[in-house]
Amino acid sequence: MTERCFHCDLPVPGGEHHRATVLDAERAFCCPGCKAVACSVVAAGLEDYYAYRDSPANRAPGDTAEALIERLRVFDNQELQRDFLVDRGDLVEVALILEEIRCAACLWLNEQQLRRLDGVADVEIDYNSQQARVRYDPERIQLSAILATIEAIGYHAHPFDPSRRNALLAEQRHRNIERLLFALLLSMPIMTFSIASYWMGGPGDDGELPLWEVIGRFSALIVTTIILLYSGRDFLAGAWRDLRNARLGMDVPIALGLSVAWIGSLIATLQRSGEVYFDSIAMFVTFVLLARVIEIRGRLRAADAMDRLLRIIPRRARRWQDGVWIEVPVIELEPGDRLQVRPGEVVPADATLLGEKTIEFDESILTGESRPVRRQPGDPVIAGATNLDQPVELEVARSEDQSMMATIHGLIRRGSAARPKVARLADRVASHFIAVVLLIATLTAAWWLVHDPSSALANTVSVLIVTCPCALALAAPVTLALAAGEMANRHIIPQRMESIEALATADYLVFDKTGTLTEGRPNIVAREHLDPTIDSSRADAIAHLLETASEHPLARAFTPVPGQDLSEPTDIENHPGLGIEARIDGERWRIGSPRFALPHADADADDGVRADNTIVILAQGNRAVMRYQLADQLRPKVAETLARLRERTDITLHMLSGDRQETVSALGDRLGFNSAEGQLTPTEKLERVQQWQAEGKRVLMVGDGINDAPTLNQADVSLSFSEATDLARQSADLILTRGDFHAIAETRQIAWRTRRTIRQNLAWAAGYNALAVPFAAMGFIPPWLAAIGMSLSSILVVGNALYQFRHRRDRQEPTQRQLVEDIA
Repeated sequence: MTERCFHCDLPVPGGEHHRATVLDAERAFCCPGCKAVACSVVAAGLEDYYAYRDSPANRAPGDTAEALIERLRVFDNQELQRDFLVDRGDLVEVALILEEIRCAACLWLNEQQLRRLDGVADVEIDYNSQQARVRYDPERIQLSAILATIEAIGYHAHPFDPSRRNALLAEQRHRNIERLLFALLLSMPIMTFSIASYWMGGPGDDGELPLWEVIGRFSALIVTTIILLYSGRDFLAGAWRDLRNARLGMDVPIALGLSVAWIGSLIATLQRSGEVYFDSIAMFVTFVLLARVIEIRGRLRAADAMDRLLRIIPRRARRWQDGVWIEVPVIELEPGDRLQVRPGEVVPADATLLGEKTIEFDESILTGESRPVRRQPGDPVIAGATNLDQPVELEVARSEDQSMMATIHGLIRRGSAARPKVARLADRVASHFIAVVLLIATLTAAWWLVHDPSSALANTVSVLIVTCPCALALAAPVTLALAAGEMANRHIIPQRMESIEALATADYLVFDKTGTLTEGRPNIVAREHLDPTIDSSRADAIAHLLETASEHPLARAFTPVPGQDLSEPTDIENHPGLGIEARIDGERWRIGSPRFALPHADADADDGVRADNTIVILAQGNRAVMRYQLADQLRPKVAETLARLRERTDITLHMLSGDRQETVSALGDRLGFNSAEGQLTPTEKLERVQQWQAEGKRVLMVGDGINDAPTLNQADVSLSFSEATDLARQSADLILTRGDFHAIAETRQIAWRTRRTIRQNLAWAAGYNALAVPFAAMGFIPPWLAAIGMSLSSILVVGNALYQFRHRRDRQEPTQRQLVEDIA
């Protein structure tokens, strides 16, 4: 028999004598390259790769190390690196796509190999997307050396390109479907033989099997062995890896059941007596592969939804430089650069609109708003927006790696890695469940060997095969991956996926007012000059100067006043939720709510003010200089969304605001809030939330300002908006990039559907195993039926998750009674 290369499994040519010791045994290799790779892996102390891998590696390149680096030196070109390198201070970061990856062991080998390089500070590998982020010191190591290290062990790497990832995903899907089709086609003759055996087979009068059945059994043995070694090798390799690491993974009972069934069938085939289980093995492998193909499809669909955000950004931009427009890599753009974007082109970076014209942009990729958005000179324009109007000039506000698009992608990637409590519980239960199953299988074999030895093998195999730890293990991860992808499609950023359960069950929905219920773009609808000793234009200019130091949405209403020569504010003190004070031209000024600006005044600052207007007072000392009335429009679909939420009898709506009580009450009555409290400080808001939680309520907080950050942190679950303050965004569990309020209802609907699906899957997996295992142990379930039951259980769990997130997007959020009935 021709020797096979231990590294790549290709035939070893005759006369070749490339041998080395790996895993305490001498191994043959097909060429010097494969031997060199194996030796380098062993020398690095990473030979466990060969024990853990699920499939052979690719043939090693024939290049020498020097030749590899020379071939890859093009990636050291600084002009080229501007397209994909990110400066991290003393280090640089590159995102790499790893190709030719066959299994998790391949990724582990790449990660360990890179970590050992001198100059590499950190390596992060995403096992779902096969993407690596490498931070390294360019003074100590070049990118070509990093890429050459990867190629030297038989893999290929190149800088990450979202469009290239599509081809890799297609290749991975093809590889899994290929194994499934292989198992399916080879299973057909086995099933045909089995059906014939059930109807016409069995020993004759002489106790011997007919010749056709003997030949059929040997043929089925060969075909089943091929299925196990090719289509089912993932199960066998996974179980071996788990056992070597002294842990019980879900592949252990699968591999044990398949092995016991195959060995028992082998003995029966050689002895020409007894039962064979080739049909059960073939059916089991086929159905479990089908479940895993569906699982991978769901995971890849979720990952693709997240990558779609990055694919829209162009790789090059036109920048004004040295008196001409030149094309440069987008990654080279810096704040302050001037860009030109033509009609139909995509804005490459977060920027500010220049010129004197109002321009229409399509921002649907991020905000979901289908209608064009009109931007005026000085307005921000987000990366990913499409110019629908005419050639425009923009000034870069943030570099590519700090843009909203890159931030969103990073938040989704990190947020989707977090898991709610029920998912972590399912993982722990699954690992203990496998130990219980192995114990039950052992007891089953012992009992039947004593009472009916002829049934011991069949019933033991049935117990091992009928159990479905896969369903328990897949119940949460697949659902969470699909939920994260669905949120990305709906322009919702999950910063912490563990908040999903609290979001689905929150019964107190608490909202801030300004910037949350309203758009946060207020206008001054009335101004009253209260102190004739101070010029009104100067007062307006002072108000603008003070508000430039504030991040409150109301500050946006105050615009510059030309012709006023004022000093820059000093001794600035910001009082979140109240106002701001500072010294200008040697005088102390305050602007904010009446209770803040005039803390000792006896006069009613609300006289003659409309109930739905917000009051802002500009004061010098204890004198009121200006009184401004501000009005703000509600966000789109606020009334409809709140009306829909009010239909839930188990939900109450509350408003907590720092605005004056009359304004808050008027808006609360208009929108149907259960309670609406105004004139609250951030501390008082926090105390309200803590009080409700002490009463056993689960609080969902929606806010956008600095003053909302404490309550966003305290609430059981919190939401904010992409245009909110940095502190509010960091404090929130989920961020909505869409401006319309309906996104809040959609977020709750996705959370409820996620929680419902996970519970359905866990209930099915637990119920199925609780019934199937005892029946199999008692001999009521034959191995072929056990294979069908286990496989269909996994398919049901994965299929249910796919169905819930594909076909029920428009489903209405259920009432509490419906939720209880559905779970039951």
